[in-house]
Amino acid sequence: MKWIINVILFIILVLGICSLYFPEKSTVSKGIVIILLISSFIVAIANNFHTFARDPFSQQVGTLKPKYTRTHRGSNEPYTSVSVDQNSQVYTVQMSEGVIVQPLGRYAPFSIRRAKDGLLISAIVRSLDDKVVAKVQDNKWALNPNNYFRKNFDRSALEVIDEYDVPVLQVEYLDESKIKIGGIFHLEEKETSEIYPDFPSTPKEINPRAVISFRGVILIIGEDGYLTTARNTTPEELRAKAKIIKPWFDYSDSEKLGIRKDSKAN
Repeated sequence: MKWIINVILFIILVLGICSLYFPEKSTVSKGIVIILLISSFIVAIANNFHTFARDPFSQQVGTLKPKYTRTHRGSNEPYTSVSVDQNSQVYTVQMSEGVIVQPLGRYAPFSIRRAKDGLLISAIVRSLDDKVVAKVQDNKWALNPNNYFRKNFDRSALEVIDEYDVPVLQVEYLDESKIKIGGIFHLEEKETSEIYPDFPSTPKEINPRAVISFRGVILIIGEDGYLTTARNTTPEELRAKAKIIKPWFDYSDSEKLGIRKDSKAN
């Protein structure tokens, strides 16, 4: 439909410009033609707005912001709650400003830092075949366009699906004391502080206070909880195990950016 309107507008534009050069036309007639041309131009802009504007589906970077704003907070409330699956099984840890927690253990490149006004989330996410798909650093996310199949996001959440059609990252910043996560996490043999020097990690002298703590495995977090599998598990085997991860966003229509699959999640 859009292209038909564009063709009609183009024809009007050409005929209108040509008619302005006919000497027998009156001033009134030319004025009407000019008004028609201006109107056609406005309609063309409106009809092609999404083409002229930045296409959000092409966006490769963004920032996670809280979904909800806390209306009040007690002075003795320096905690954060981390939901480790979509059923909101909550893990709570006491956190004061500046503290870094790795809820999946020291071997998982996923951490949360308590800041003055909320939480700073960081993560390094890999596809089923161990390619870096996305990085999150202090709530700012960036995707590797060569290593993922599709993605969806809104103000507070990001979901990335790899080429095996599996959600390898699901993260949502709910409020200044709570996040929700899901996806595939490749847990290292060495602590993340040794492998990724710039990654925010729990200091060695501090108990990591992890809700899940494994090493040298792949951790799958989904709607029905979590499971682990060996690092040498093939992508095909991983895909079968990852059925517990249900997409958060609606992918039935390519135009449904930011629309949740379950309306109750909004």
